[in-house]
Amino acid sequence: RIRYLIIEMTAVISVDSAAVHCLFRLHRELRERGVVLVFATVGNRVDRTLRRAGFVDEVGQRCFHPTVLTAVNFCLEDSRRRDNELLSQVEMHAQQTRTPPPCTPPADGTGDMGDIGDM
Repeated sequence: RIRYLIIEMTAVISVDSAAVHCLFRLHRELRERGVVLVFATVGNRVDRTLRRAGFVDEVGQRCFHPTVLTAVNFCLEDSRRRDNELLSQVEMHAQQTRTPPPCTPPADGTGDMGDIGDM
């Protein structure tokens, strides 16, 4: 399953309002599917346009990286963090729903209430 999509932006020197609109739509559609949109090597001009449009605020600064390597490392670390959170939730749910074994006296009768007075 795809969890991250990295867009490398070195060749993009400018974006217009239609491109920004498409990026907003892409981000929202991917988010609905549980996919994180990540950007690498966004130039200054494009960065200013995306910030003015509120796109960086919506996606989150954590999803913008200076290189593809830092973007990939972010995805790997974030994936580990998400997996650990999910595992913790599963373990906590299992502990909450675990029922103790039923209390049944031993078949030989040694556990009946009459033995309490003999202690």
